[in-house]
Amino acid sequence: GKNTQGKVGRSWVSEPVGLQPAATDVQATGVQGDPLNLSTDEKVYADEADPLSGWGFESEGRRSVTRLSELGHGQVPVGGTNRPPAGISFADIRQQSTVSFASLRRIDAGSEGRSAAARALLAAIGLVAHSRAFGRPFSLRSGCDLYPVRSDWVWRGAEGESVIEPPTHEELIELFRECVGRAEAAGLPVGSYWASEPLVLTPNRSLAEAIRRTWPESDD
Repeated sequence: GKNTQGKVGRSWVSEPVGLQPAATDVQATGVQGDPLNLSTDEKVYADEADPLSGWGFESEGRRSVTRLSELGHGQVPVGGTNRPPAGISFADIRQQSTVSFASLRRIDAGSEGRSAAARALLAAIGLVAHSRAFGRPFSLRSGCDLYPVRSDWVWRGAEGESVIEPPTHEELIELFRECVGRAEAAGLPVGSYWASEPLVLTPNRSLAEAIRRTWPESDD
C-alpha cells in the first residue's frame, strides 16, 4: 500500500578493531604479472622510435628486443610507491557489535504492542546471528583467522552502563522463539515456522563438487 518503510539497516553495527598495531610503514614485496601473459621465451620486435606501442612478433623492419621487461611485460618486481602495505599485526583485536534500540523505534506496526514485538524480534534475530558468527572461531576475507578469548556484554541506557552475563547460543535461540511467539500473539504474520527446527539446504551436484574442491573432506 502507501505505508512507508523504516530504514533500519544501521541499527546493527559490527566491526573488528585492532589495538596497538605494529609498524604501518612496511610495504609488501612481490611481482607485477604480465597483463598479456606473454612467455619470456617469446621473441618480439619493437620500433626504436616508439618501442612501447610499436612492437610485434614479426620483424617488419623493427629491431630485436631480448627482454620483455623493457616493454613492460613479464614478471616485473613491484617497487617504489606501487608496493601495497604489508600485513599488520595487532596486540589485541576486538570484535565490537552494537544494536541500537533507538534506531529500531523507527519501526511502527500500527500499535505500541505490535511495534514492540516487531522490534524485539528483529533484535533477537541480530543476537542469534551474532552469536553464530562470532561466538566461535571465524575467518576474515583478508585471510586472518580469529578465535574469541572472552565476550563482554554491556547494556547502555539512560541510567548508564551495566555489564551483563553473556548469554549462550542456546539461550538466544530460546529468546528468538519467545519473540516469534509474542509477535504472532500481537497479530504480526511472521510465521510460527520460524520457531521450528532450522531449514537445512542440500546443494546440487555441481555446487557440492565445488565445495569439496575448495574445502576437501578430512577425517578430523
